[in-house]
Amino acid sequence: MDYASEVHQVLIPNGFEVEHKITTTHYQRRPHYHDGCEINFCLHDNTDVYVDDKHYHVNSGTVMVFNSQEMHRVFVERGVSYERYYLLFKPEFIELALSEYPDLLMIFYRRPRHFVNVLSLRLVDQSRLSKLFDELIEIYSEPDSSLHGIKVRQKFIELLVFLNEQFSDRDSVTPYQKKVPKMSC
Repeated sequence: MDYASEVHQVLIPNGFEVEHKITTTHYQRRPHYHDGCEINFCLHDNTDVYVDDKHYHVNSGTVMVFNSQEMHRVFVERGVSYERYYLLFKPEFIELALSEYPDLLMIFYRRPRHFVNVLSLRLVDQSRLSKLFDELIEIYSEPDSSLHGIKVRQKFIELLVFLNEQFSDRDSVTPYQKKVPKMSC
């Protein structure tokens, strides 16, 4: 299959988006990429993830990270309830923090040579990440004051710090050996 003609770009219009989503119609026929980064926390078993020429088979409790250069596709059987948290952001969203702490985006842009995009979390860490997402979604969805933007950024930075620690402290899931056609533009 010629992926170049099938790839599409998904834009992040406001620079930041976060949601807890459950769908039964999730079907990504085509790979895509974003004009920013994505964090996807899968709460569903038997999910196939394709990132460029890598293929991962993941289960509930797996976090996935994609940068703006990576074409990816998440495949779940049609009609199956697919639950996940996802977060899309442009690095500019936390520009001030990045000027002082550039390592916040290490898992997206300053990776080791054989970086693996997915990480299976221990139960205690799954619980912590779910809590961070829930708190972030609550803050994001209820703009209550002129400090709303800073509260969202603060909680988001806390989530980034947690994920950077997780990816640097433990081994990532190893990709399948089976090669898939390279998705390139």
